[in-house]
Amino acid sequence: MRAALRLTLLAGLLVHPSRATAQRPLLLVPQPREGRIEREITLTRGISVATPAEDADAFAARELSDALRENGIPVSEGGTTARVVLLRTTSPSARALLARAHATFAPEMHDEGYLLVPDGTTLAVIGATASGIFYGAQTVKQLVAGRGSSAVLQMASVRDWPAMRYRGLHDDLARGPVPTLDYMKRQLRTFAAYKLNVYSPYFEQTLAYRSNPLSAPPGGTISRADVAELVAYASRYHIDVIPEQEAFGHLHHVLKYELYAPLAETPRGHVLAPGQPGSMAIIKQWFAEIDTMFPSRYVHIGADETFELGRGQTADRIKRDSIGPVYLGFLKDIVTAIKRPGKKYLFWGDVAVNHPGLVASLPKEMAAVAWSYGAEKSFDREITPFTNAGIETWVAPGTSSWNRVYPNNNIAFTNIRNFVRDGQRLGAVGMLNTTWDDDGESIFDQTWAGVLFGAAAAWQPGESSIERFQQSFGRAFYRDTTGRADAAERLLMAAHATLQKAGLGEGSDALFWRDPFSADGVISAEKIRNYSHDLRVAAESALV
Repeated sequence: MRAALRLTLLAGLLVHPSRATAQRPLLLVPQPREGRIEREITLTRGISVATPAEDADAFAARELSDALRENGIPVSEGGTTARVVLLRTTSPSARALLARAHATFAPEMHDEGYLLVPDGTTLAVIGATASGIFYGAQTVKQLVAGRGSSAVLQMASVRDWPAMRYRGLHDDLARGPVPTLDYMKRQLRTFAAYKLNVYSPYFEQTLAYRSNPLSAPPGGTISRADVAELVAYASRYHIDVIPEQEAFGHLHHVLKYELYAPLAETPRGHVLAPGQPGSMAIIKQWFAEIDTMFPSRYVHIGADETFELGRGQTADRIKRDSIGPVYLGFLKDIVTAIKRPGKKYLFWGDVAVNHPGLVASLPKEMAAVAWSYGAEKSFDREITPFTNAGIETWVAPGTSSWNRVYPNNNIAFTNIRNFVRDGQRLGAVGMLNTTWDDDGESIFDQTWAGVLFGAAAAWQPGESSIERFQQSFGRAFYRDTTGRADAAERLLMAAHATLQKAGLGEGSDALFWRDPFSADGVISAEKIRNYSHDLRVAAESALV
């Protein structure tokens, strides 16, 4: 393949206004399985984007064209310096090009894989499906650097497909600011650009239900109309919207109302009481409406951090039967009550993981989401109780963005790398990277480095390189070829590390809001005294 490509490119160099490149790595997010820059073309007369026959790929062509125009690059049908063409593997043009390049489109590439094949001044995107074509077009976006007539297109040979079937971002819409519909659409476009294919909005009380409208805060909910528009928009970008409605714990903002107080395990607490008839009634009402709003074959029932279980209405039952059987029994009851043909029900694995002997009794309609957010070396403990039991398993690392002034990527990058690596090795089918808003102060736009590293780790096979990502992120996300954006992220990581060295943990919101004249504030000030210079230099340098 490479010999044929080199001959083609050598002939092109004699005719076309382009330049050969010394071997250097492709700085892309995600990093493709196979790829190299063959040469570069300066787009002095712009570029054309064509999809000869497939109406299904017209959206990918328009979306790519719009992105190029946003960077001041003229896009027209003819007379341009370069051309991008989107081809299905079954087309005569693609077959001829693959034959000339001695390139193969393997069976594992079918669903979402693609090839980029340079041919003269044309860069062909070849895929078997609309998803594959779309993802190839997203890679082309990252191969363009600069603006206007000085923009450069890297003519790269690429062969690529994902390691994991489901690659998602889970966003807390219950405890922080509820985003506008326009902002969520921008999120979806960005997720898709880096090959995420799942968006999971998290709800406690902020999804508007006709059957139970009381707990939804006015002006702070996602309406049925919002959901319909969001789901339709996401599908164009090959994203499945998988809702999470907490169905066990984290329900204080429902249970605080007198109408629902009898359902609480403890007075105005956070946990629905198993065995309380009203608990199952409200769950059935919620998920009946969810079924009419979200067409995904997956739905997430939550069920994490049920700390109050056994402290109230179920105390006697827990004493008799213990936590594991009661907890897992209620999960099974929930799924039995709400299940629909063809549906899969995700649940958080933090409680069930402690009862591996009972996990095998869960119905096969359930899928475990193993989660943990620390910078651990191994996550086998969180994953194997489910994979060993034959339960479909996803892994959920985190962006370490909650309860912090800025995400702590020292933790997040290691957590994401190791958890996704172990998930792939142990047979997990999906990743659900998480952003939480525990104290309501998280800003989503600060989390993009962690979000994109999650996208890369789930697409790339095996252990993803943090160093390689840190070299690629600024160029891929900010279109920054100077390295300043990547340097700023590393400096903010250094600021967190300095606080840890000082014995203050990290840049937490609690530390930020601590009264400097309180007893704790005086202790914190004393700890930081010898480190304040390094801390300030790191933080200030990230701004310039």
